[in-house]
Amino acid sequence: MKIRLIALLIVAGAPGPTAAAAPPSNLAATTKREAPRPKKRKGMVPSLSIGLNFAFSQSQGVVGVPDGVAMALGLTLRGGLDFRRGPHRWTTDLLIQDTITKVPGIEPFIKGSDLIEVTSEYAYHFPRVGRLSVYGGIRLRGTLLEGSLVRREETHLQLTNVDGTTFTDLVGAQQPYPLTEFLAPLILEQSAGAGLRALGLRSASLSFRLGLIAHQVITQGGYVVHDDEATPGVVELIQMRDYVQGGAEARAVLTGRVADDLLGYQLGVRVMFPFATSVSTTLAYHRLLNVELRAALSIRIFSWASLEYSLRVLRMELLTPGWQVANLLMLSVTADAGDRRGRATP
Repeated sequence: MKIRLIALLIVAGAPGPTAAAAPPSNLAATTKREAPRPKKRKGMVPSLSIGLNFAFSQSQGVVGVPDGVAMALGLTLRGGLDFRRGPHRWTTDLLIQDTITKVPGIEPFIKGSDLIEVTSEYAYHFPRVGRLSVYGGIRLRGTLLEGSLVRREETHLQLTNVDGTTFTDLVGAQQPYPLTEFLAPLILEQSAGAGLRALGLRSASLSFRLGLIAHQVITQGGYVVHDDEATPGVVELIQMRDYVQGGAEARAVLTGRVADDLLGYQLGVRVMFPFATSVSTTLAYHRLLNVELRAALSIRIFSWASLEYSLRVLRMELLTPGWQVANLLMLSVTADAGDRRGRATP
C-alpha cells in the first residue's frame, strides 16, 4: 500500500520519460498530446465490481470513549452491461451500497447507508457529428433495507401525517421503531433528450445533457426523522408523500483517470426544473428544484483492488426537508472491469 502511494506521488509529480528525453523544440508539442484512449469493444460488454468494508473496535474504561463494541459492515456492488454497435449504444447499470453499524450504547445493528439503483438507457450518436447524441432511458432508485429508529432510552414521539394530523407514540429503549418499508422510498424516473460530449480525453471526459424528465415517488406511507431541538425529550417524525413530477433536466458529468491510471475521479451534477407536480405545496419554486451531486475518487492498489471514496448529496424538498448527504469509503475488489473504467452515471 505504501509503495503504491509513493509511486502515485512520484508519477504525479515527476515528468514522464518521453518529456525528459524530447528535445526542447518538441517539448510543447509533446506535452499537449495525450495517450490515445483504449479502443472500445463492440457487442455486449459486462462489468462487475464488489467493494467490502469492515471495522471493529472495543473499549472499556478508556477516557473520553464510551464503553462497548463498535462495528461496521459494508457492501458495494456495481454491475453493468454495455451494448455497442455502430452509432447505437444501450447501457444498463446496477448499483447497491449498504452498510450496517453497531455503536456503543445501542444493542441492535442500525442502517448506516442504503441505496439500490438500476439504470437502463439507449443513446444514438450521430455519425457525422460524433459529439452529439440523443438518449432515452429509465432509472429506479430506492432503499434496499427497512428503516427504523433506535433510542438508548424510552422516548416520546410526535408523528405528523401528510394531511397535517398529528399523534404521539412511544418507542422503548433499544427497540427498533419502524419508519420505512422495503424499497421505500422508491423513485422511478423516465427521461429523454440530447447530449454533447465537450471533451473526450482519457484524463478528462466532459459531457452535458439537456432533456425532459418525469419521476414518480412511492413512499408506502413511511416516516422520516425531522427532530426539533426546541422540544427536548420528544423526537418529531413527518410522513413522506407520494407524488409525480415532470419538468426539464440539465446534467453535467466529468470523469477521468490520471497518473498512469492509478487515480480515477468522477464528478456529476443533475438539476431538475419542475413544470408540474401532482400535489399542492406552499414551497417556493427554488425549493422545488431537485438537485443531485455526486463525487467519487478511486486509488488503484492492485490490478484487482482499489480504495474508493464516494459522496452523494441530494435535495428533494417534496420528499423530505433539507439536504441528504451520504459519504462512503470502501475497499473495492474488481471481478470484471469490462470496458467501463472511469465512467460515471450521476
